[in-house]
Amino acid sequence: MGADHDRGCLMSNLYKALIFTAIPIVLLSLVSVFSKQPDLNKGLGIAWLVAGNIWLIALLTALGFYIRKSKEIARGVLAGAMIGFASLAITMIIFIIVHQTE
Repeated sequence: MGADHDRGCLMSNLYKALIFTAIPIVLLSLVSVFSKQPDLNKGLGIAWLVAGNIWLIALLTALGFYIRKSKEIARGVLAGAMIGFASLAITMIIFIIVHQTE
């Protein structure tokens, strides 16, 4: 079951971890852009705060996997968290620009 089994897998653990970490953060941060409320504590802006909390949990999860010596999964979670961080930063800038022009 060693290397031959890994070659037959459709996706490695790294890519699975990356996808399952990045998708929720990116989707929630994109949803927050469509908020009509200028306050992040109301409307769809809450989605951005939830995405930020998921990002923090992802960092702690990556640390846990790294400590458990599952470095491939830790790298995937960390890569997904960095993609999520980029989406959080970009959507926050968009949110600020949109609501300052109103």
